[in-house]
Amino acid sequence: MKWLRACLFICNLFVAAGMLTAAIASTGAMAGRSAFQLAGLAFPLLLILNMLFILLWMALLDWLLVIPLFSLILHWELINATFSIPSRGEDVKNKGIKIMSWNVKNFDLYNWSGNADSRNRMLRLIQNENPDILCFQEYYTDNGRIFDNSRYFSDTMGYRHYCFLPTAMLDKFSRKRGGIVEQRWGLAVFSRFPMTNHGALPFSNSKHNSLMYADLLIGSDTIRVFNTHLQSIHLGYEDYQAIERIEQEQSSDWAILRSIAGKLAVAFGKRSDQAMKVSTLIKQSPYPRIVCGDFNDTPASYAYRLISEGMKDPFTEFGKGFGSTYNGMLSLLRIDFILLPPAFSPLRYRVLREDLSDHYPVLLDFNMEAEQ
Repeated sequence: MKWLRACLFICNLFVAAGMLTAAIASTGAMAGRSAFQLAGLAFPLLLILNMLFILLWMALLDWLLVIPLFSLILHWELINATFSIPSRGEDVKNKGIKIMSWNVKNFDLYNWSGNADSRNRMLRLIQNENPDILCFQEYYTDNGRIFDNSRYFSDTMGYRHYCFLPTAMLDKFSRKRGGIVEQRWGLAVFSRFPMTNHGALPFSNSKHNSLMYADLLIGSDTIRVFNTHLQSIHLGYEDYQAIERIEQEQSSDWAILRSIAGKLAVAFGKRSDQAMKVSTLIKQSPYPRIVCGDFNDTPASYAYRLISEGMKDPFTEFGKGFGSTYNGMLSLLRIDFILLPPAFSPLRYRVLREDLSDHYPVLLDFNMEAEQ
């Protein structure tokens, strides 16, 4: 049994080292090293393994319990942002202001889900929730009859105030529609409150990722809502197929693994640069700010630490478990966020696990007054 204990001890050390690597990466000390950033992406899995080692050493009454316990204490801040047990009940009586952030994957424009009714189901969900403010990533609209989403939200749903930041545009002639179809992709903010100003910060290192903001007049106060979509890893269908094949066959396809590692390195580097720009612009806001978006990174990341600095993450109070927002293979990942200024009071936080996009919508009810 000594050899088994030795093997478990070595495995525990690897898990502890992985958690330490993730913690170092989140500080930005190794922002250019993709191996360190990858540890941040794997932090939820490392946390699960660490907890299993705690249970194992406890059951065996082994002094090696100090290793996972020390990791738990050392990385408590990261753990608290990654895994949450609700510390307070939701205030469902106080309606407050409701905001939704959702990467809608172009409203299933190309029917990725295989369900032609996906867009209608997404619109029904939004209508049923009836948020006061909507922040969309991977938003799509055109001037056709079916996917004229901007007009639908404005005219049919009553979001009279909105701004749209196109990151990709295509105009093409459609014989079926008898004219030019103007297709637009990007970020959008819709509001039931008056919008007094809006602006944008395109990222120089990416054509399809950017940051926008909208100033909303709520009563006599103005708030600035930021909406961002940071760099994606851009794993293709072949990459996911290869990962599944490696898991099933327990084999290594080094060419595919090198390709995936290269994509990860590029994405981590771009996200770090984008996060620095987002953080700078947020801090320059003359108004209380709310930050929404698809960060494409976890709470154990440098991007999250930069953007969330000085902000309140309602997940830490209301979240359940890992609070995953990614609807895909890596289902432990919380990569979509709504952050509040410290003076605002969150009332209710939810992630709606509806299989309509590759991201789940995130909803938050809040008050602009501090808690008494």
